[in-house]
Amino acid sequence: MADGGYRDALTILEQVIVTHSGKVTVQDIYDQLGLISDDAVDDMLVAMREGDVATLTSRLSEIARMGRDPRAILESMLYRLSDMTRMAYGVEMSTAGDPSREAALHATCTRIGNAHLLLLRSALAVAHKTVRDISLPRLWLEADWSASRR
Repeated sequence: MADGGYRDALTILEQVIVTHSGKVTVQDIYDQLGLISDDAVDDMLVAMREGDVATLTSRLSEIARMGRDPRAILESMLYRLSDMTRMAYGVEMSTAGDPSREAALHATCTRIGNAHLLLLRSALAVAHKTVRDISLPRLWLEADWSASRR
């Protein structure tokens, strides 16, 4: 989220430290930034790949109940797809040093497949651009994705 900026990354970390006590986790940072967990994103991406509308809408409902903005959902998915694309094509990973995150990333990447990674990235990038101007983004996101699967 700091997009390579050390000071921005430090500010984000400081905000998390101020609002949480104890050890700071990745989930704490995701919560601070309004992002979605990797597990939830992976579930949605696999559901999209497999055409599983029930799982996708169920996950979207759970995430909406957490108070997450639909734009944040799309951004989380795009960030995760970016990491998957780097893994699929052998580019240096941002998860280096965390074996459990790398294993989860690899498992989802394999399940989706390289060709579909690029298709999902393209479709979600268009959705992200479009959803900025929609008054009810969650309903649009569900309807648009469901319609595209027919």
